[in-house]
Amino acid sequence: MELHWGVIERHFSFPLDPKWLWGRLERVSLGGAAVLTLWPEDLLLILCIHGSKHLWERLSGICDVAELIRGGREMDWERITEQAAALGGERMFFLGHYLASDLLGAALPEEVLQKAKADLMAKILAREVHERLFWEVKDHLRSLKNFPLAPPAS
Repeated sequence: MELHWGVIERHFSFPLDPKWLWGRLERVSLGGAAVLTLWPEDLLLILCIHGSKHLWERLSGICDVAELIRGGREMDWERITEQAAALGGERMFFLGHYLASDLLGAALPEEVLQKAKADLMAKILAREVHERLFWEVKDHLRSLKNFPLAPPAS
């Protein structure tokens, strides 16, 4: 994920309060120095919002979600699911998780996975993301077949 000064642009319709978010930072040690970072649950929600804002155009965004889920730290799944719903971002949240699970095998709690799979629109959007991500690769490979890398043997 690229670095931004803000989390969400003002024109993007998602009511995440930056003051609340920055008030929840935690201290971690990084290279011997104490640095402030987002709670994993908050970061996970932000990654799902960010990916949705960019229509999940990059596989790297899905990888970020999957790796955060795999990160080994126990997450408060009930709280983050409730937070996503309260902010009106439940579909963005479930879409990010559905993609991470479906494409990269991220292990989600059964309840979260079932809710993601039950959201028909999230499944439709996930299929569109999948097709767009991999159709471009297939199309590119198909075009390479028409242009050999080496000149024909004489």
